[in-house]
Amino acid sequence: MPHFVTHLLRNRRDEEAKDLRRATDQLLGSHKWDAETDSQSPLDLAAMTTVLGAESPPESLIQAVFQDAGLPTLPVTQAVPGKFVGDRVAVPGYEILEELGRGAMGVVYRARHLRLNRLVALKMILAGEHAGPEERARFRSEAEAAARLQHPNIVQIHEVDEHNGRPYIALEFVEGGSLDGKDIPMPMPERQAAQLLETLARAMIAAHQRGIVHRDLKPANVLLASDGTPKITDFGLAKLLDGESGHTQTGSILGTPSYMAPEQAAGKTHEIGPAADLYALGAILYELLTGRPPFRAATPMATLHQVLTLMPVPPRHLLPELSRDLETICLKCLEKEPHKRYSNAEALAEDLRRFLAGQPVRARPVGEAERLWRWGRRNPMVASLLAMLIADLTGGLTAVSWQWRRTEVARHSLTRVIHAQEVIETLEMTISGLKDAETGQRGYLLTADERYLEPYQTALVQFDHRIGRLRTLTENDTDAQRRLDVVKSLGEAKLQEIQTTIDLGREHGIEAALSVVLTHKGKESMDQVRGLIAQMEQEEREKIRSLTDL
Repeated sequence: MPHFVTHLLRNRRDEEAKDLRRATDQLLGSHKWDAETDSQSPLDLAAMTTVLGAESPPESLIQAVFQDAGLPTLPVTQAVPGKFVGDRVAVPGYEILEELGRGAMGVVYRARHLRLNRLVALKMILAGEHAGPEERARFRSEAEAAARLQHPNIVQIHEVDEHNGRPYIALEFVEGGSLDGKDIPMPMPERQAAQLLETLARAMIAAHQRGIVHRDLKPANVLLASDGTPKITDFGLAKLLDGESGHTQTGSILGTPSYMAPEQAAGKTHEIGPAADLYALGAILYELLTGRPPFRAATPMATLHQVLTLMPVPPRHLLPELSRDLETICLKCLEKEPHKRYSNAEALAEDLRRFLAGQPVRARPVGEAERLWRWGRRNPMVASLLAMLIADLTGGLTAVSWQWRRTEVARHSLTRVIHAQEVIETLEMTISGLKDAETGQRGYLLTADERYLEPYQTALVQFDHRIGRLRTLTENDTDAQRRLDVVKSLGEAKLQEIQTTIDLGREHGIEAALSVVLTHKGKESMDQVRGLIAQMEQEEREKIRSLTDL
């Protein structure tokens, strides 16, 4: 008998417990409940009582036994995604089949339209009849936005209605899952990624021409039909440009941090326009090419800080074989300032078409002067000191050859400062990736939810690329190379430990996986990695100080 059932019935020997044992056995046999559910995971009363029908013990009995066993339960409104839902949610004319997923505001069911015998995605507002004016307004916004869009790459709307105070939308059912699904290979071949993004960009042309900004484009909101056709969904945060339909006040932050444009991350809602969607498309392209979004930290607020303050690592630093033109297209979309991105979605789609056709793209990579100016904005104190140094060296004597040579020395110093800064930023991303993987490992061990392992999958892809980049940047520094050898060895050991916990968790349960963490010296290894990286960062900062010491 599964672990949670044994634990649940441990202290129940009476006839009621026998009824419950029979009921749970029937549930597990009929609906393939997870056999190794952690004893601390919530169990869905609604699913159990609905599936068993008339033969089910009363819900109060199940609740009492759960409480005796010290197990949490889920109320009806928190059914586990993907599990059987039964008839607890009733909408006239539809048969509810299962819950597909939940977002910040809505829950989506797979349902059948009875009269047309057609599968649909039925989206309902989470709060139902208790929804406030803002939630209802945002729900209506999605319905209005979706209804105005007729495009083969945008999920179509079939019906908008309300039942017993619960607004709902019947949408086209797309059966292939989403772009962030486990079956999608990441990184994606560059031509395939460019083709997919061109398709999405052309869909957004249609939306923008009708005055609609999505504001939450991300892989999870790109569904894939059975033939692989991508379709954009979830216009729940859509902003209608021809009216006051944003439903947000200045200072509100809505969206998903890793794909959010800087103006959106700053809460400047009245500045959000089509350029925000272009940024999100660039973030999606970045993830398709590299296996991770341009910014992702351990917490949402830390991610927002990165979006606002850091420049993305160029994809070719992670994948040197990547096309320079495609990298240029991606980074143009990810410009911090909206006016520096593509002028519209059509310009982006056209550049992607030119890339796929082997023609020169219109976007141009950032030049050395622009790169220097941006570096100065991120490091104003060091930049001002360097500016003073160069001004002092050039001070009105540019015609004198020796002064010219001194200026060249200053320029060389500036290049070395930029080089040191890049080493620091790459070191920070290396340790950040390992920290995120470690945090995800803890989440997996606590919940047995494999969604927590996404940062590990990303770290697995990026770790070697970052170590390789650091080796190139420090190729003339023997001490740095030696430290990188240790960091590489310890980092790989940590990633291997996480993989071992995953394998054991899948085959033997979370308890077995946890034993690996308790017996390994992962914490000591990570502390050593942090120490080595901190030492290397300190040395690079000392180089910067020595070069800018007037």
